[in-house]
Amino acid sequence: METEKIYDLIVIWSWWAGKIARPAAERWLNVAIIEKDKLWWTCLNRGCIPSKMLIHPADVMQEIREAKKYHISVNAPTVDFGKLVTEINTSTDSTSNKINDLYNSSKNETLDYFHGQARFLDNNRIEVNSQVISGKKIIIAVGARPTIPPIEWLEATPYMTSTEALRNKQLPKKLLVIWGWYIAVELGHAYGALGSNVTFIVRWWLIWNVDSEIKEEFGRVFKEKYNVLEWVWTHKVEYDKTRKEFTLYYTQNNEEKAIQWDALLIATGVQPNSDTLNLENTDITTNKRGFIEVDDTLQTSLPHIYALWDCIWNYLFRHSVNFEAEYLYKELIEDNNLKPKNQISYPPMPWAIFSNPQVAWVWKTEDELINEWVSYIKWINKYQDSAMWDALKSDHWIVKLLFDKTSLKLLWAHIIWVEASNMIHILIVFITMWAKLDDILNIIYIHPALPENVRNAARNAKKAIK
Repeated sequence: METEKIYDLIVIWSWWAGKIARPAAERWLNVAIIEKDKLWWTCLNRGCIPSKMLIHPADVMQEIREAKKYHISVNAPTVDFGKLVTEINTSTDSTSNKINDLYNSSKNETLDYFHGQARFLDNNRIEVNSQVISGKKIIIAVGARPTIPPIEWLEATPYMTSTEALRNKQLPKKLLVIWGWYIAVELGHAYGALGSNVTFIVRWWLIWNVDSEIKEEFGRVFKEKYNVLEWVWTHKVEYDKTRKEFTLYYTQNNEEKAIQWDALLIATGVQPNSDTLNLENTDITTNKRGFIEVDDTLQTSLPHIYALWDCIWNYLFRHSVNFEAEYLYKELIEDNNLKPKNQISYPPMPWAIFSNPQVAWVWKTEDELINEWVSYIKWINKYQDSAMWDALKSDHWIVKLLFDKTSLKLLWAHIIWVEASNMIHILIVFITMWAKLDDILNIIYIHPALPENVRNAARNAKKAIK
């Protein structure tokens, strides 16, 4: 084992190198980055970016199939799925390799890159590749990985998680998706629109903790395209190697049933990668599910160690952890504090589900407001009330606004439609800037652009108040 080296900053996992580690090194701090997988592993290689590169072609395929509603005749479209996935992976791998070359460059005088598994020896020392290092400050950003449910015999089958689904080059004729949350409906839609016959096995209902009215509309539209079995309890799964076929045994409505399918995608959520760090050798505390506990400055139970991203379970988004990383950089590096002087204060947090239709919202659901006894005013603008409805021929669209009843400030917003993740941004700005109902109405909206539906919802809310 080599002699211990002491760094000003150690960042465990590479995605935050650009937000924290490299800027710190540019300030001539001695910095170490530890990464056990590919650089920028999750978002670039098995998450946000490749999934959207697969979902967009799926949306295009769906538009082609629906072209007849515009009196456009199109022959049955097909996709070279293997070529598409190869192109996606080539692109993301190329970017990762370029970053690898950058971090291995001899020009990085104050930055060392370790490709290996970080393991804590005690509260201060970390072992990586048989070398021991320590840091005056340490930031843990190890993220999370797909969780595997305790379904009997599952481990003996060639099932896919999101990681394999984004690298799989064979489009199955029939795909079984277990769960109905973000990753499930996104990747299930991608495979389904590109040609697979997809069935969803859902414990409760689709996108279960979204606003009830949005959830109901999403389910109505989604179930027109895909087979969804809700309130299902799975027992065991078998795989016939000769027939290359999965058999899933489950219970629904108190009846024992079985279903045979060609491929199986497990998308039942994530678990933190904190269990890979040997935290039992430290005084860092975790909750029952293994997520690292932090205070309102992202500090762990040790004063020199901080944690962010999926491994702390605040928010599981790339955009939220960008905010966390920028906060830590400013507080610890830019302002040169021994510890943050200011608590982290999250602005209104936006969410988006990139399925078809898309769903996006900011902050709380109406259900939460009811449970919290909040006084509010709401208005919903549906697709029939849209100036673009005749052009788009959409059979689903909801813009839902929730205002504080006393101040008339816009506090919460929800959208369902194919452009929801873009449309929601005007509402993110309104909510962040504490805009009131009249503020939303006192701007000019391009006609007949989609944001007019925000204005229309606000107009109708004002009429309802009067």
